[in-house]
Amino acid sequence: MLLSYGAPTHTRKTTLKTLTTGETAVTTASNIANLINKYTDVDPKPAIKRNVNLLSKDMAALDDEIALEPQLSTLELTILSATVLTAGISPLIFPLKVVEVLAPACAALSASIGVSAEYIGRVAVADGKEIAAVTMQAAAEAESLLSQSERVKAVLPLCVGIGATAASFAILAPIFVEDVIINSLQSLTLVYLFSPLIAILSASIAGLATADSRGLALRAVNLGNRR
Repeated sequence: MLLSYGAPTHTRKTTLKTLTTGETAVTTASNIANLINKYTDVDPKPAIKRNVNLLSKDMAALDDEIALEPQLSTLELTILSATVLTAGISPLIFPLKVVEVLAPACAALSASIGVSAEYIGRVAVADGKEIAAVTMQAAAEAESLLSQSERVKAVLPLCVGIGATAASFAILAPIFVEDVIINSLQSLTLVYLFSPLIAILSASIAGLATADSRGLALRAVNLGNRR
């Protein structure tokens, strides 16, 4: 049987019932959105502060470890001491012709140790530059991931606007029903459920976007750990 809704002969009871239906739909959409935000919103400040403190401790530990290491190895120190001692006492022990050859040989040996130390230093500098390049590369890749995260988050204000607009239309749905004669129960149900469904869909998209943005941010954070 077809029912006539929205006719001028509607009673006050019917109007209150329709208003309650619209408010219930808006409340349901708001509760779903709040539930999604409850499990997706994460304050990044503690994680950032923890990572910065961890990095500072690692740098301090590395500096302390390097400071404890001697500048010369035991072998290099022994060879340098032996060459100095040999060059110093050789005039007292060996003939002049031997001293003329031995002293330059000791000097050349000391110079070779210096050249070896310079080689090690240059290799360390090259390793440092390579590490810096890898760090910059990781930072660039992390920045790219963060940019993707920001791009995903850009849809959130749009979803909020759509949800708020749909909520407003859900409140106005009873008034629309009163002014327009609707002879189909299915059409009446569609009028009442259209705006809440749009609001729920918008909240769902916002929740998925937040989760995706969070995943990209976590990938950016873990990128340095993998490198």
